[in-house]
Amino acid sequence: MLTFSQKYIIIEVKGMQKITKKKKTTEEFSKLLIRMLMGLTIVVSIFCIIFCFKFETIEPLAYLVPSIFTELAAGTGFYYWKAKSENKIKITLGAIEDLRAKEDLTENEVRIIEALINSLG
Repeated sequence: MLTFSQKYIIIEVKGMQKITKKKKTTEEFSKLLIRMLMGLTIVVSIFCIIFCFKFETIEPLAYLVPSIFTELAAGTGFYYWKAKSENKIKITLGAIEDLRAKEDLTENEVRIIEALINSLG
């Protein structure tokens, strides 16, 4: 038979599971930024093509297209730099968890864990 505290813990865990199931997944800001930049790049490129045919000039191609693609390149570079940093942290924490799961750690493994933790900061 379950005690009162055990029943309370079971109810609390079930409640937490319901909360986590209802939680909406929101898109990361960096992905939203990349999509907005790509959309803006496509719109500006189409505008430049239409402008060139309508007014029979290629001046917009000299200024607008390089500037918008430079902005897209900067945004893409930021996104990949951010993803690289996040993946580095995830890989390091995964390695630490694998080493912590061992029962008997050698001195070298403890030093590796310390070095991995210090590399995060």
